[in-house]
Amino acid sequence: MNLQEKINTLEQTVDRFRLFLDAAPDATVIADNLGKIVLINIQAEQLFGYPRSELIGKPLEVLVPERLRKNHVGHRTKYVDAPIVRPMGKGRYLFGLRKNGTEFPIEISLSPIKTDDGLLISSSIRDISERLRIDELIQQSEEKYHAIFNQARDGIVLIELESGKIIDCNPEFEAITGRTHKALLKLKIWELRSAEQREEARKMFYKIKENGSGGSGELDFIHKDGRIVPVDFVSSVVTIGNKQILQSIVRDITERKHAQTALQKAYDEMEKRVEERTSDLADMNKRLQVEIEDRVSAQEELDRFFTVSLDMLCMANFDGYFVKLNPIWEETLGWTLDELMSKPYVSFIHEDDLEATIKEAEKLEKGINVIHFENRYLCKDNSYRWILWSASQDVERKMIYSVARDVTELKKEEENLIKLNIELEQAKEKAEESDRLKSAFLASMSHELRTPLNSIIGFIGIIMQGLSGPLSPEQDKQLGMAQNSARHLLELINDVLDISKIEAGEVELIHEEFDFFETVKKVVQNLKPLAEKKHLELTTHFKGDIKNICSDKRRIQQIMINMINNAIKFTDKGSVIVECGTTNGFLETRITDTGIGIKSEDLPKIFNEFQQIETGLDRKHEGTGLGLSICFKLSEMLGAKIDVESEWGKGSIFTFALPLQ
Repeated sequence: MNLQEKINTLEQTVDRFRLFLDAAPDATVIADNLGKIVLINIQAEQLFGYPRSELIGKPLEVLVPERLRKNHVGHRTKYVDAPIVRPMGKGRYLFGLRKNGTEFPIEISLSPIKTDDGLLISSSIRDISERLRIDELIQQSEEKYHAIFNQARDGIVLIELESGKIIDCNPEFEAITGRTHKALLKLKIWELRSAEQREEARKMFYKIKENGSGGSGELDFIHKDGRIVPVDFVSSVVTIGNKQILQSIVRDITERKHAQTALQKAYDEMEKRVEERTSDLADMNKRLQVEIEDRVSAQEELDRFFTVSLDMLCMANFDGYFVKLNPIWEETLGWTLDELMSKPYVSFIHEDDLEATIKEAEKLEKGINVIHFENRYLCKDNSYRWILWSASQDVERKMIYSVARDVTELKKEEENLIKLNIELEQAKEKAEESDRLKSAFLASMSHELRTPLNSIIGFIGIIMQGLSGPLSPEQDKQLGMAQNSARHLLELINDVLDISKIEAGEVELIHEEFDFFETVKKVVQNLKPLAEKKHLELTTHFKGDIKNICSDKRRIQQIMINMINNAIKFTDKGSVIVECGTTNGFLETRITDTGIGIKSEDLPKIFNEFQQIETGLDRKHEGTGLGLSICFKLSEMLGAKIDVESEWGKGSIFTFALPLQ
C-alpha cells in the first residue's frame, strides 16, 4: 500500500468517525488545547441552538453561562495540563447556555485526544433536565409516603411475606408494642404473640402467604412490659420491588374492649338486681322503692357511659331497630338520634353492603358474636362513612349490643398507601428500562468504535516499523504516545462493552470441564513479565487435588487476569502471592499483595463502576475503574463471590470463591 492509499484510508476513517459522532445520542463538542471549538455533531447543534458554522473557531465559553465563564477558563487550563478520561464537575450541577440565552442542566464527560497537531479535548454533553424532574417527582412521592406512614394515628407494620420478618413500622406501632424500631426489626411478627399463641400465629401467617391475600380481625400482642394489648388489624399483600410484603394497619382496641366489657357488665348487673328484687314476692312492696331507685341509678350509669364514650355504642332489637344510641352517632352521621331510631337500621346502609349486613344480623340472632365487620352508613349530607363493628347478643331478650368506630379516614390512608406503592414501582420500572436501553446502546456503539480504533493502531504500527520511510526519534516518540493512547482507549471500550453486555443481559455463560489450577498457572505465567518489570516477586501456591471443574473457563480467566493485574499495578515493591485451595465446599483463590492498600471508607464502593482508589489529576495508576466491577458482576453470574480485606499503606487480599457444586 503506497502513501496515497494510506492517506485515503485515514481520511475514510476520519469520515467514518464523523458519521459515528453524528450518530451518537449525546451532544459532542471537540476543542483544541486553547479552548477553541474545532468540531461538533448534529446533537450539539440541536442542544445549543447554533449551526455548526457559527461555533467552529469560537471559545468553549460561548456555551457556558456568563456567571460561570471565568471559573471555566481556569478549569479548562488545568485539564489541558493533565488530561484524562473523566466526568466534569463531579458532585456539582453543571449548566449550559443556548443561543437564545436560556440555561439548562447538563452532565459532561471529558476525553483527551492526542493528535500530531496537538491535544484535542472531546466533551460528551447530555441535557439532564428530564432526569432531574423525574428525580424530584420520585423524592416528592417518597416524602408523601413517609409523611402518611409516620404521622398515621394507627400502627402500620410492613412484614416480609417470605420469612415473616418485620422490615419497617411507624412510631404508633412502636408505641402499641412498647418496643423500639431497632428492636422490632429483629423480630418475626409472631414473636409479638404470647408463647401459647406463637406457633398457631406462625401457621396462620404462612396460610396468608399461601393464599397471597391479606385479611382482618382481632388478635393480642404482648407489650414489652408483659401486658396483653388487644388490637384490630387490616392486612393486604403488596409488591415492593421484587418482594411481596404484608402491609398491616393496627389499632389498639384496649379501651373499646373495656367499654364492651363494661357495657355487658352494667347490663348483667342491672338484670341481676332485677332478679334479686323479684325473688322475694313477700318483700316486693317493701323493697319496691329501693328497686326502682337501683334501676334508675344503673340506668344513669349506663347513660353516662354512653355519653362520654368516643366509640359509637348502640343497642338494637332483633326487629331491626336501634333501641339506644350514644351522642357520637349524631356527630359522625349528622342524623339526630330520634331520626336514626325511627327507621330500620338497614335503611341507612349502602346498597352494596346490605346483603352482608343482613347475614351478620342473622348470625347474631343465632347466638354467634360478630368480631369484625365493616359497612357504609348514609350521612345526612348524602355522603357515606365506613363503620367498623364488634357485636354480641342476648338471644333470650332478642337484643344486640354493639361497639362501632368510624374508620373512613383509615380506609383512605390504606388506599393512599397502595397508590403510593404503585407509583413508586412504576417509577422504579421506568428507571430500570432507561438503564437497560443505555447499556444496550453502549454495547452497540462500543463494537462500532473498536473497528476504526484497531485500524488506527494498525496504521501507526506500520508507520513505526519504517515501512513508509525512516522516522526521526521525535516522530517515533510521538507515534508511540499516540499508539499507547489508542490502546488505552481500546481497553476502555472493551471494558465498557463487557459491563454493558452484562447489564443488558447479553452475556451467555459457556460451561465446560477444565483444569482450574492449570488455568491459574497460565494466567500467572502471562503476567509474570509485568511483575518482573516492577521487580516484584509473583508466586503461586496450590493446595488439594482438585483437577477438573465445570464452569465458564473464559470468564474465570478474565476475572483472574483483572484481579492479579490489579495487584501488580498497585504494588510498587514487595510481592504478589496467588494461593488456590478448597474451603468449606468452595474453590478459593486468594491474591495477596504488599501494595498501597485501600482506605476503609473506600472498601464498600470499590466494586462500583468507574470507581478508582486514586482520584484527581495527579493519580499515578492508569485504569478505567471498570475492572473490579466487571469481576464482581461476572462472579455473581457464575454463582461465586469476591471478598476483599485491606489496610491502607500495607496491602490487600482479594478472595475469589467458586462453589464446587
